[in-house]
Formats: sequence, structure tokens, C-alpha cells
Amino acid sequence: MDLFTPLTLGDLRLDNRIVMAPMTRRRADADGTPTKLQAEYYAQRAGLGLIITEGVYPSREARGYPGQPGIITSEQAAGWARVADAVHDAGATIAMQIMHGGRVTHPDITGTERIVAPRACLTNIAGTRR
Repeated sequence: MDLFTPLTLGDLRLDNRIVMAPMTRRRADADGTPTKLQAEYYAQRAGLGLIITEGVYPSREARGYPGQPGIITSEQAAGWARVADAVHDAGATIAMQIMHGGRVTHPDITGTERIVAPRACLTNIAGTRR
């Protein structure tokens, strides 16, 4: 098997079998919006078969560190659309890693009154509580 041969996984077609693992970059704006620098960073790695983003928080209570990007506001979604467009324009595929900060976070980082476990965070996103 050659790492540089294309690979198809269901509907996903990769130009090669090399995947970039998630790496924390801390380049988002203070409000968690992805920046032009992030779009450039990911687009520069477009020779890889698949790029997996750094951990992205799915709720304010899940933010783990300053500079971490989120995916909870329309501004953040637009920032990620710019990142994805830059990567796609460079000919690559990108996937988002969703991440909860867990025990490493603190209300001073999240700006919330409390920190919840990942399950509670995801339950809140889905709109149901158990």
C-alpha cells in the first residue's frame, strides 16, 4: 500500500492516505471566531489527504482555553466557512474535531457561571435534557 494513493471512504474521497492530526493552535479571536491566520494555516497543509481541525468547543461551558475556536455563534460558523473554503480551494478535505475542555477549564475562561460535563454539554446542544 502506498500512502500517496487515493482513498475512498463511503462518500469521502481523499487524494492520499495522509491525515493531519488535530493540533492546538490558539489562533482564534477572543470570542472564539476563527481568523484569517487559521484559514491560511490550514490551507497551507492542503497536500494532505485529510486535515482534522484543532478542538472546537460546541458550547460556552465547554471552552477549554483562550484562543480556542468555537462553533456556537454565527460569526464563528462564518469563520469556519472561510477556513473550509480556503482548504477546499487549495484542493483538500477538512473535518472539524469537536472538543470539550473538561476538567482543565474554568469559569474565568468560559465566561459562564458553571462548568458542565461533556454529556450535559452535548445534551444541551441537542435541545433535550435527561
